[in-house]
Amino acid sequence: MHNCLTGRVSFLSIVTANEGVGAGGIPPLTGGPTQYGRPPSNTTGAVYVRWGHSECPAKSALIYTGVTAGPTYGGAGNGANQLCLPKEGPIYDEPVAGVGPSRAYLYGVEYQIDAFPTRNDRLWHDVPCAVCKAPSRFAHLVVPGRNECPSSEWTLEYGGYLMAERSHTSHRRSMYICVDREMQTVDRAHGDATLRGLLNLVEGRCSVSGGGIPCGPYIDGYELTCAVCTQ
Repeated sequence: MHNCLTGRVSFLSIVTANEGVGAGGIPPLTGGPTQYGRPPSNTTGAVYVRWGHSECPAKSALIYTGVTAGPTYGGAGNGANQLCLPKEGPIYDEPVAGVGPSRAYLYGVEYQIDAFPTRNDRLWHDVPCAVCKAPSRFAHLVVPGRNECPSSEWTLEYGGYLMAERSHTSHRRSMYICVDREMQTVDRAHGDATLRGLLNLVEGRCSVSGGGIPCGPYIDGYELTCAVCTQ
């Protein structure tokens, strides 16, 4: 018993005598939140898709570049959202050859732009995309109707136009996405009209009597802009 107590006292004496050891023999946390409880700063960042562009803004890192894919404009079923499909090619896992009868399908997406003089030349061209990471930022926000961020606390990654499938009885619904104002294209021949999704500019429809978006700040029939921001 005496030997055990002596050994314990000697151990405590050694620990408390060590330089940099805090009260109770516990080393102080000098590394800050990055070392304790958070991953290193080079692994953090807000991830977003830059639609209509094959590169990331200067302050963001490119994860991969791709092509925009989605359902056909008139097909029933399938998904409703657009995807940024990597250009470097897929990795399959036990694929079955041939077109299956009970499958969802994925197609390329093209611009369908007319009566908009500065972008009419994009008509029927495929849409590129890039997946980007804004380092040291943790949130990303898509702002519809404005091509700037809500405040100086946010960083503008890119501004552009709000786009989706057109409003028409033969078209199916899709997600609204923010497409870079440059609207870059993928060099590829225009293919079968039935084997594609489409992106059209989005106009605001306002109504003073209700039912539309508020008139005053919004003008009926104007194409809507957008911004992608990070913080």
